[in-house]
Amino acid sequence: MAHLKLGIAGAGIAALQVLPHVQRLADRMTLTALADVRRDNMEHLAARYGHAVAMFDSVAEMCASGYVDAVWVATPNELHAEHSILAAEHGKHVICEKPMAISLDQCQAIVDAVEAHGVKYVQGYSKVYEVVFRKMAELIESGELG
Repeated sequence: MAHLKLGIAGAGIAALQVLPHVQRLADRMTLTALADVRRDNMEHLAARYGHAVAMFDSVAEMCASGYVDAVWVATPNELHAEHSILAAEHGKHVICEKPMAISLDQCQAIVDAVEAHGVKYVQGYSKVYEVVFRKMAELIESGELG
């Protein structure tokens, strides 16, 4: 199995939550790069991860580099489409936090980019589709409670 070089776009709370999982998969993947406009956040994540990583001021720079095979998109929701498409256009596989994007047109643009560039796309899991959450929504909408 190939060893995956992973870059994380967005050095916020989502990235912090991803790091323990990346560390558990150290035999299969390594965090090699971070991209964020906040240098101090990247330095904090790199220190927490325990080894040096390349740091980029933009997702575009990270995607254009040879430091990554895949990009974990953990930027604000309104940037998910832009960053997923950038990664795909640079031949990088994409793992995207939820939501995929903020419009159906953006979702379609991501699908089109992934297909056009022959990369893999993984969408972050959302618990809002579990039965318990759908049932809670039904109760709220029915007016039975509160």
